[in-house]
Formats: sequence, C-alpha cells, structure tokens
Amino acid sequence: MKKRQAVLNYLDQHQEEIVRTLSQLIQIDSQNLGMPNTAHEGPAQEFVFKIMQDAGLSPMRLTFDPNQERPNVYGTLPGSGNGPSLLMNAHIDTVCVTEPDNWTFPPLGGWIRDGKVLGRGASDDKMAVTAMIYAVKALIDCGITLKGDVYLLSSVGEESGEGGSIGAGPAAEQMPKADFAIVSEATCMEIDIASSNMTYFEVIVPGKGTHTCGRNQILFPQMHDVPSGNQVGVDALAKALPIIEMFYRLEQDWCVNQKFPIWGAGGTPSHDKKGLGAFTVNPSKIEGGDYLMSTMGSVKITYNLYYPPSMSLEEISNEIKRCVAAAASTDSWLREHPPIVNIPVYSDWPGFQTPIQHPGIGTLRQVYKDVLGTEAIVTANKSVMDTSFIARAGIPVVGFGPGGNETNQHGVDEWCSISELIKAVKVYACMMMEWCKTDES
Repeated sequence: MKKRQAVLNYLDQHQEEIVRTLSQLIQIDSQNLGMPNTAHEGPAQEFVFKIMQDAGLSPMRLTFDPNQERPNVYGTLPGSGNGPSLLMNAHIDTVCVTEPDNWTFPPLGGWIRDGKVLGRGASDDKMAVTAMIYAVKALIDCGITLKGDVYLLSSVGEESGEGGSIGAGPAAEQMPKADFAIVSEATCMEIDIASSNMTYFEVIVPGKGTHTCGRNQILFPQMHDVPSGNQVGVDALAKALPIIEMFYRLEQDWCVNQKFPIWGAGGTPSHDKKGLGAFTVNPSKIEGGDYLMSTMGSVKITYNLYYPPSMSLEEISNEIKRCVAAAASTDSWLREHPPIVNIPVYSDWPGFQTPIQHPGIGTLRQVYKDVLGTEAIVTANKSVMDTSFIARAGIPVVGFGPGGNETNQHGVDEWCSISELIKAVKVYACMMMEWCKTDES
C-alpha cells in the first residue's frame, strides 16, 4: 500500500507536467480524414517516441503502411520475471477538424482553461496516450519494480479503420504476447468488455433522368397520347425516400425489440440484467444527380451500420437486402428496376467479446474501486475500437479510458477534463502494479 500511495502522490505532484505534455501533443497535427492512407501520424509519433524515451523506456517503431511513413510506437517496461504481462494501447491519430469557423478556440492550440485541455484529439485519444505513458513514468520514477512486463503501444490508423492492417492489430502480432490488454479509448471510464460490429453499406436507387421542364409530365396524368409518368422520367430521390424512411423505422424496431445482455448507455440497472439494442443505421452520405436541369437519374445512400457481435455479417446483410427488396416491391418502377445493395463497402470492423469472468477484468474493477472509491461500470461499447484487432491477436482485452461523447469528440470544440485525466493515470499505474505484481507481492 505504501508503494501505491507513493505513486498516487507522485502523480498529484506532477499534474502540471502531465497536462503540459498533453497540450504539446494536441499541437502536433495527426488528423485522419477517415479513409485509408489519408493520415500523417509521423510527427506526433516522433514526439511520443521521445517522451517514452525520456521516461526511461526503450521505444521501437513498427511500420506497416506501404509508404513507411506511419509508424506505431511501442515501449517496454521489463519486469523481473514470473508475473503476468499487460499491454496498454491508445491511438495517436485524430479525426479531422470539422467546421473550423465554429470552434471557439484554435483546434490545434492545446489551450488549458478552466480545468480542461482544449483541442482536436484532447479526448480521442491523445489524453489516453499521455495517461498510459505517465502511468509507467510514475512507476519508474518511484522505483517500483514489477514482476511482469508492461507494453505501451501508440498506434495509427484507428480513425480510418486501418487498425487491423497497419495499426494496433499487426503491431500486437509482432510484439510479445501479453496476458491482458487495455485499449485506452474514451469510454467515460467505463470498462467495456465487448463492442459492436461496424460496417458500411450503400443502397443505389435507380431513376430515369430527364429535362426538369418535363417534371410535370412525370408527376401528373396527361392526355392519352401524351407521354407521362415513367415513360418520361423517374425521380430517383422520390423513389429513395420510402427506403430511407424504412431504415429509420427498422433502426428503431431493432433497438427496441432486440436486446442483448450488456449493451447500454451506462448506469443502472446493471447490463447483465437489462440491455439496450446495439444497432445504429445512420445515413451518412446521400449522392444523386449529375446536372442542375435534369431530374435525378440515380441516388446512392451510404449507411454506417453498427450491430451486435453475436450477429454475423452474412446475417445482417441478408436482413438488410430483404428489407430493401420488401420496400421496393410496393413500387411499380422499383419492381422492374430493383435497388442495388452493396455490403460491406469501405471497411468491415468486427466487434469483440471478453468473458466478464476473466481475472484481468476482476483486477481492473478492484483497482478502480480502490483508487476512485466507487464501483466501476462494466458495459459494452456501442461503437468500435482497436480492441477487436488486439483480440484477434489472441490477447484478452477490454476498453477503458477517460473521455466520451460529452467532450465533443469528433465534433466542434473537443476538450478533456484534467481531473479525469489524472484519475485515469492513477488507475492505469495501480493496475500495472496489481496485475503485473511487484517484487513485494
């Protein structure tokens, strides 16, 4: 207990340094445009490499992208032997700065104001990168020797779904295999033992383009010898609207009527007693029309889909195609010219599940209670994380970290709480001591 208290005191005393480091990291642009090969994490990773080095680790670079410009950085705190090992992971890339004119502070300024650090990546996920490094630094500076190894991994490509190809996944495959892993994603300090599957799909609704001056002939009956309706043209957007509306109803139906044990938004009752549906069917992009004086000849709607890991991609694909076909069957044009459903497109991001009985989860829950004085919420993440790719490497994993949607991650005016940052560092440091064991254990 004396060692733990020494580490906690150290972190309180070094709060300004921790916050300053996070501020500096925010100022280094590592934006990811959300598609493969659109991020440049190199400069930020060089900063991470240096602070790992200064902390007393021996960092290494693991680079898997074709241009060898986006390194993952990992460092090792070696144990004395005979103790379980722990992998800590957080991603260095951020989403791009959206609506820059609406920000009330510089997006890459790293300002420190009113108990917060401000800027893109403050919450997702540079706070976690900073936290895991300072947890190890506290152990080193306090002279704590662990029995098991601790591995820190700052990874790339998470925001574009490249974690399985150039980021955390292949890095975890090459690194020594840990006994347990924590992905330090922004989970509102909840312990996520599962996550949704995520993919994209597109629905292409055909129409028949014509000059806009003929729109009245499409809409209204004409004399028997005057072309009208589908003979003249078909407004693809008008045909798409019932399908779009169908997906809104389907999303609500799935969420209300298909419940799973641990999904929910946090809080009580506990999620092993009552869960919420884990479905999102979000129309992310609508494209249509080629010329301003033509009716739309085609409309493409791209959806972002989240669904439970208990369902396969084939199952959800078949259900979506069945629902689109059912909606199209009520329209004379679409019966003859059925919509096209492509699934998956862009990426297919699997979920993960770790049994709640795993001893690493039990240890983390106990450490959380000891350090913060409250019971941890054990739940599931309705989004996706690099947990999936670490699980694929054969490592039992959970998501656990500071920050969440209320901090405007992926939005305007992103920020993080300094007090929550320090709480996270404390839990991480104590988890390393409890899980990996110390020489006095």
